[in-house]
Amino acid sequence: KKGFIVVRVRVRRGRRRPRPRMGRRQKRMGVVKIRPAKSLRLIAEERAARKYPNLEVLNSYWVWEDGMYKWYEVLIVDPNHPSVKGDKGVGWISRR
Repeated sequence: KKGFIVVRVRVRRGRRRPRPRMGRRQKRMGVVKIRPAKSLRLIAEERAARKYPNLEVLNSYWVWEDGMYKWYEVLIVDPNHPSVKGDKGVGWISRR
């Protein structure tokens, strides 16, 4: 449909913190138990939004993964396109 774009984004998997080089207690290194604040899907959506600043992110979904990367497809919408403005389901995005 016109006004809608699908962008495939590749995000690197796994986020282990690098181990500090100099001495400290292992307990205080913070390597294993610290959880990331953002999901890989959110990172993919942010990258697509940064690449296309005049478009709005609608949604995203997982496509594929291998040992190194995860791929997501991000649906982005042009809020100024006439077919998007007239659409009942997605027209709200142009009125934001």
